[in-house]
Amino acid sequence: RVTFWGAFAMGLTYGVGALFGAVV
Repeated sequence: RVTFWGAFAMGLTYGVGALFGAVV
């Protein structure tokens, strides 16, 4: 079972990684 904070943290990490990948 995935908690709200677990999904939030995963989404945040993915968002940051995608943004970093787009910049670099």
